Amino acid sequence: MKIMKASPGVTLSAQLSEPDLKGLADEGVELVICNRPDDESADQASFSAIQQAAEALGMEAVSIAFKTGEMNHKHIESFSRLLNTGKKTHAYCRTGNRSFCLYAVFHASTGKPEREITALSKEFGFDIAQLIRPYYAGSANMNISGSGQPVSEEAE
Repeated sequence: MKIMKASPGVTLSAQLSEPDLKGLADEGVELVICNRPDDESADQASFSAIQQAAEALGMEAVSIAFKTGEMNHKHIESFSRLLNTGKKTHAYCRTGNRSFCLYAVFHASTGKPEREITALSKEFGFDIAQLIRPYYAGSANMNISGSGQPVSEEAE
């Protein structure tokens, strides 16, 4: 499993398998977030299997699953709320893109520099320019802790 380090407390990856969870637990991950609906592919571990394995290792597992291109403000708010707990977190989906899109919007909504998230997007190979543009274009009330209503709701 290739781990993408978004920040000191947040890592991302493509689809997890149950054995991957042991490594995450060893790294101190406390929360696993699934951004992939069950049954996207035949070889995919179900969320319930991941959740049971994570809990057996002392980690919490939460599903904020959505299909490609269907990210919306509810997904962003839920993801942001979980990241704001301060728990060491790992999020995953099919390729890591949906998870990174959620992280990018979270990052942008906190007012952190655009260059930081843009550099990460280049490093990871994901294009999030359209997604974060409203947060840096001077749009009114783009902070998740404010209205929670992003202008752009597209993803992967």
